[in-house]
Amino acid sequence: MKVIRWTARILSVLILAFHALSFLGEGLPSNLPTHDVVNLILWGIVMLGLIIAWKWEGIGGLVIILVSVVQNVIDPVLLSMWAFWIAPFTGVLFLIYWVKSRRNAEPTPKTA
Repeated sequence: MKVIRWTARILSVLILAFHALSFLGEGLPSNLPTHDVVNLILWGIVMLGLIIAWKWEGIGGLVIILVSVVQNVIDPVLLSMWAFWIAPFTGVLFLIYWVKSRRNAEPTPKTA
């Protein structure tokens, strides 16, 4: 189970580092179309979900997945780009870890 958790965490760090370096190197263009601004805001929320998932795997994983779904509904072209599947996959890993850890933490019912 630790493998799932650390795989998700390593992927989240790689995603965050890649995007931080991208923004530092490129910056934001001055005149973005509204569509791109919405995508950037949604992607920022996904990044926030990656950070939240380090403390609260369930909430962070859910944020990552839900916002990724919304982003792909708004812009279906993203579905054809493999790189946009990495963040939702990471969110799924965080959710799998959260579900498994909750199941393992449940006390076994006592029988009389």
